[in-house]
Amino acid sequence: MPRFLTLDELDRYATMAGWPDEPGWWPEMRRIILCETANLDREAFNPQDPNGGSFGLAQLNGRYHFERAGEDFRRWSDPVVNLRTALWLRTVRGRFGGEGGWANCAALLGIH
Repeated sequence: MPRFLTLDELDRYATMAGWPDEPGWWPEMRRIILCETANLDREAFNPQDPNGGSFGLAQLNGRYHFERAGEDFRRWSDPVVNLRTALWLRTVRGRFGGEGGWANCAALLGIH
């Protein structure tokens, strides 16, 4: 699997992860991912973020979200696992913006 994805590959993995392609879901998450990981690097890692860093396409913080979503943290760079965990997080929070998560990109993009 290539390290850097195309937009078509990103969309295909989002479908495989279960993201609904409807307003409030994938269209907004796609924009957030492009803000968080502009080069679509599935191995993106930011050690400066809380809880041990942010991981993958969706820049998920630490192990916590993966484990709560029932995903194996060791597979954080797998686009389907990363996007499925992000879907779990979006579903649990009921939004993109607000405290934590993708707050900076959501605010920048006007997504709530």
